[in-house]
Order: sequence, then structure tokens, then C-alpha cells
Amino acid sequence: MSQNRMPPNDARLTLTDHARNALQVAIQAVPYVGGALSQFIFGPLMELRFKRIEKTLSEVATALQADGVASMMSSEDFATLLESVLPEISRSTNEDRRERYRDLLIKSARLEPGSDLRQDASLYAGLLREIDPPGLTVLGALTKSPSERNSIFSKPSSRLYIGLVDFSAPEGDFILLPYAWILIEEWVWGLKEKRLPGFDSVDARGGFGSVYLTALGKFFIEWVTRSPAT
Repeated sequence: MSQNRMPPNDARLTLTDHARNALQVAIQAVPYVGGALSQFIFGPLMELRFKRIEKTLSEVATALQADGVASMMSSEDFATLLESVLPEISRSTNEDRRERYRDLLIKSARLEPGSDLRQDASLYAGLLREIDPPGLTVLGALTKSPSERNSIFSKPSSRLYIGLVDFSAPEGDFILLPYAWILIEEWVWGLKEKRLPGFDSVDARGGFGSVYLTALGKFFIEWVTRSPAT
């Protein structure tokens, strides 16, 4: 009489498992650094990424439970969005970026299943994926400013001045932009191409005048930022 036997370990491995094992072997084969690099990638690095996911999902669940809508997390629409952003969350070494994904998930989970706004969530998730931390910093500063129009200048350090200023002698309240000017300048232009902010002038000394959030920029910020009350 035949007996049921468990298949060999190799037979139970998925294609993903085989690919992971092959990658690990390949990295280990790199001279001098392969062993240590393999241990980091498949040890502490993987643990860090899982912790970011765990932290994010825990924060999302807590916020939804407080609203009484935690059951929305089991909808197919939410699961599809979650599947698309989890890799980004796991790699988000910048905490602000991780929090923007978290807030996007919270807003999305509050929607009724089948809501037309689900498409908006996917759109803004795609935009968020394309924006690096310096760009998020610029958008965040524009959001915090009490003025509709602001000035971004490179001196004495990268900063957003509240309102309009004279670039020959800038003064007044400002929000520090903690990145080198070359990054801030690149991202102001890049964000403008995405139609999130706009500006009326460019200063050759390193500055943008009358900078404002567009309608699309305001909708984007609304999707990826929770209000203090929530």
C-alpha cells in the first residue's frame, strides 16, 4: 500500500523562492564583499523593510478602527492599491515619504467599495512614486505657508519665504528646506512639469518668485496628508 510522502523541499519552492536563492548565491559569489553584502540584504535589510510595512499597516488600521471603518481594508479595491504601494513603503528610508503613503492608504480605505475616487487614489499613488524627498519637502512647505504666493530662494540657505520678497535683500518669515539648492531647484522645475506647483518668475541668483500650489497640487496634498484632527 502506497504511503503519502511530502514532496522534496525543492519541489515545494515557488519560482520566487528559487529566484531569491539564485540571487543570494550570485551575491555571495562577488569577490571580497559578497558574503557580507548577502548577509545584510537577506538579514537586517529585509527585516527593516518588513518593519516599515508592519508599522505602516498598524498605523492605517489604528486610524481606521478609530473611524469605525477598519473593515474597508478587506475590500478588493483597497487590496489592489496596497499591493502597488507596499514595495515603495518597504524601501522608504525617508520617514516623511513613508507617512505620505500611509495617509494615502488611510484616505483610500475610507472610500466606499467601487467609488469613482479609487481612480484618484491610484493616480496620486503614481505621482507620489515619482517624487523624491526634496520634492515632497517643497510641496510640504507650500502647504504649511499661510500665504497663497511664496518665494523660494537659495540664500543664505535653501528656504521658502512666506509671501513675496525682494531677492536682492530677502527677509521675513521662512520655512527651511533642508537640501542643497541644486536639489531644490531641480525639484521645483520637476514638480512644475507635473503641474503640482507653478511660479511667475525665476531669479538668476537662484530663486523662484510667486510660487503657488495648482489645483492638482492641492488635491495631491489633500490625498497624501491627514488633517491634524485625523
